[in-house]
Amino acid sequence: MRKEIDYIITTLHSVLEGEPWYGRSVMNLLQEIDPAIVEQEYLDASARYQAKVEAGLAWDERTGLATLRDDVDDRITAERQFARLLAHTKPTTLAGAAAVIQCCLDDDLTDDESWWHMTAIRSVVAALNSMAAAQS
Repeated sequence: MRKEIDYIITTLHSVLEGEPWYGRSVMNLLQEIDPAIVEQEYLDASARYQAKVEAGLAWDERTGLATLRDDVDDRITAERQFARLLAHTKPTTLAGAAAVIQCCLDDDLTDDESWWHMTAIRSVVAALNSMAAAQS
């Protein structure tokens, strides 16, 4: 294992500061970047994004969808709050533990920024351990 770690460190060092296999080192390239240009590009991109958000909100208002959008936003917020509550709820039966695990499996794990699933599974494990201890 130590040999692999040393190899990774050496490779990273050569890419960042030494002689990489392809082209110049990353640190050398980064030194050529003008921070003022990067800052201006960031500000420009942020302004373009904000303009698109505002245009979308204005379109919702013009088409009468603003109320529906607000309702969807409220429901998404409520769903996230309930997911957090579920994640910290310790089931008291095996069926409850199975239901929490099934809920985690049924949810879209690839597009979830709350990541409540691991907390929920830890709660199930703690509950199952408590049930097993009570049966001993």
